[in-house]
Amino acid sequence: MAKIAIIDLLFNWPPDGGARTDIRQIAVSLSPNHQVAIFCPDYRTGFPRGRIAQDPGVFVRKIPFEDYEFQPRTLGSRFRKAIDEFKPDWVFIADGWYFKPYVAAAMQGYRRILRFYAHESLCPKSHGHFMDGSLRLCQRNWLENWRDFLPCVLCAHKWLHEDPRVEHFRIPFFRSLAFLPHYPRLVKRVLRSVDMIICYNEFIAGKLRPYNDNVQITPSGIDASRFQASDAPRDGGPIRILMAGRKGDPLKGYDTLFRAVAPLVQNGFDIRLFVTEAPARDEGFVTFTGWLDQDGLAELYRKMDICVVPSVWPEPFGIVALEAMASERPVIVTRVGGLQHIVADGIDGFVVDSFDAQALREKIIRLINEPNLRKSMGTAGREKVLAKYQWDHIVERFYEPIFADLESPKPA
Repeated sequence: MAKIAIIDLLFNWPPDGGARTDIRQIAVSLSPNHQVAIFCPDYRTGFPRGRIAQDPGVFVRKIPFEDYEFQPRTLGSRFRKAIDEFKPDWVFIADGWYFKPYVAAAMQGYRRILRFYAHESLCPKSHGHFMDGSLRLCQRNWLENWRDFLPCVLCAHKWLHEDPRVEHFRIPFFRSLAFLPHYPRLVKRVLRSVDMIICYNEFIAGKLRPYNDNVQITPSGIDASRFQASDAPRDGGPIRILMAGRKGDPLKGYDTLFRAVAPLVQNGFDIRLFVTEAPARDEGFVTFTGWLDQDGLAELYRKMDICVVPSVWPEPFGIVALEAMASERPVIVTRVGGLQHIVADGIDGFVVDSFDAQALREKIIRLINEPNLRKSMGTAGREKVLAKYQWDHIVERFYEPIFADLESPKPA
């Protein structure tokens, strides 16, 4: 049995997104064989860090911070003190945005695993990895090319001040001094010094391998017992298409999905498009369900005919695709990030290029016209989830081998 401290500077429950769901499930799944604790700040300014409104099923140690204390030096010292009291065998450092390398550096002397669910400090925009205000993938590398540093910082600065949806990134960006040249040097030093790095797709792994030889691509998982198909007969009515995501975030690709579906509705197809976004409201053929908890989301999947994940950025993984597949719903995903590797094109769903509304429309038409194909793809999708993506399987294959080996001494 190992003692595992998981540090997540963003942890909250119920979760705000897939990254928190993922880290909680890792902790819960490891708990039967190991002593696991999640350490998180109790600091709500700009983001619900430490908001625990429901029991996550694992011990959570909240470390309180006043507003003026939430900065690199205090974060490092407070978490180091808490970790020293716990005396873990491993420190698993999860999400942290711009503060992540400081906290990782403060854990020097412990076996450290650095987990990258998304880009975080690999890009000063922390997520997205797109050029300025466009949706073109950025080719700059602020860690390696000093000429890219200033353009990257200016890009992040513009993003933080012009996009109201990312206001919660501003405080971490400026307090972490991520706009100064020492910051990418710190990131590289941390990447080279940790014992292991876990990420979720080849896109991110390729950015990490120059700094560490022990980079492991590890898929996320799902509780398939929560997401199950409905046995109720179809009640007729319109074809129901679901996008479980944020309509207002251009990275999620709602615009492409809308451009794919709208002409079909205009041409007489009986379609209802559902999007999970608050506040709940209807707009034409689009229904916005409002925020749903895990049980509500599972019920919604069971009422759908087709699920679409039209993301245009390199999604770290794509948990919503797994949820749809576990619910025996055919999925259409885009050829980006880890998302493209979940679906076998033509077998348990379709894979199309991002931004390609016409290709997406063609696949939707085919699924509408071929109910037997919808059924067979849904069945194949659930079988894949049961075989490859249940948490017991993920933990046994990818995580247990890491924590089972305690023979080697801790680094000095």
